[in-house]
Amino acid sequence: MIKKGSKNWHPTPAYAPWSEMQKALEKLRHFRPSRVDIPLLQTYGIAPKNERAVVNALKYLRLVDASGVPTDNLSLVQVKGDDYARNLAGLVRDAYADLFSRIDLTSALPETIHNYFLAQKVGPTVAAKCCRLFLGLCREAALPLSPALSAPSARERRQSNTHRSFPRNHATETSNGRHGALPAPVRTDPSPDLLQAKIRLFEKLPNFDASWKPEAIELVFREFHRLFDRLGDAAEVGQAGETSESVARPARRPRR
Repeated sequence: MIKKGSKNWHPTPAYAPWSEMQKALEKLRHFRPSRVDIPLLQTYGIAPKNERAVVNALKYLRLVDASGVPTDNLSLVQVKGDDYARNLAGLVRDAYADLFSRIDLTSALPETIHNYFLAQKVGPTVAAKCCRLFLGLCREAALPLSPALSAPSARERRQSNTHRSFPRNHATETSNGRHGALPAPVRTDPSPDLLQAKIRLFEKLPNFDASWKPEAIELVFREFHRLFDRLGDAAEVGQAGETSESVARPARRPRR
């Protein structure tokens, strides 16, 4: 058994809330602190009341050592493009090597992952948290998953909506603090490069399979929308969203 404080100390299992772990990863992709600890996370408002769990999860991935000092692995998640997902996938496979050796994620069910963590001598509540964190990491790393594992749970969807922030629109705020009607989105013509990037993104959509579960279909469109949003600025995103919505839904016939 590896003792706490030794060079190879590896806390198990990690059970940080995935939404907060995602925030920590995003923050650490842009700077390298001398130490990652509870005060640092508090400074950035990450994982209130769950800071210790997030720090331990970062140790689990070996992004920081037992003392919270960043390791060389941190530079692997600070890259951009496809290399980020590729490097993160390697870290996830290393951290969860035993799980990957026992379970084929391309055909596994959520209860299979839950039962694996339950066997690690933790209670059902902690096992569920471990499962959500692991699957969140796998999706972030674009690891191949079964349709049942690809779709986030209802709880994860609620957390995603809860942590989604919207910019405050001061232009429509009245003197009494209430907001009036939002102005119509500004339509802009996308640049040729942006248009080509969007076309290539459309071409990467998987062929529809009637055997897919509703959760898997929802995941495909959610991830596609997330990637689509990254291609342009807010005005272009608004236009793209309007266009994709008009394509997805047929126009309603006017009432007679």
